[in-house]
Amino acid sequence: MRYRHLPNLIALFLACHTSAQNTVPPSTLHVPYISPDGFAIASDSADYRHFRQGLRWEQPIVDTDTTTAHYRQVWVEDLHGGFAMITRGDGSVMAHRADRIIGWSEVIPFRLADGRRGLAVAHETPCGLICRTTQFYLEE
Repeated sequence: MRYRHLPNLIALFLACHTSAQNTVPPSTLHVPYISPDGFAIASDSADYRHFRQGLRWEQPIVDTDTTTAHYRQVWVEDLHGGFAMITRGDGSVMAHRADRIIGWSEVIPFRLADGRRGLAVAHETPCGLICRTTQFYLEE
């Protein structure tokens, strides 16, 4: 009688401290969804597609690249519950060192076809579906 509520308490504890999804590898940061991508302006669709086609993921070099670089935000990709809303970045500047971790976000380096370096800063919110915000920054 005394331990009747113990399984319920264990289940409640596990539900509060676990995630329904694993971290997503960089190559699948943008996957097909139920709805088409939403864009604030129609011309953004072609510009974003061109940006994504030239994007190549790189491995982070933590120990050797310790110089601080400045990156400017160019795209923000909000994926929540099967819907995607993609907007141009606000142009804010982020100073980043390769050996620094940015809060709860995953930082994934990439390179564009024209040789420019960039960072994808992805933050996932635990939920039943994909709930991710990815901000793309290009080196100045």
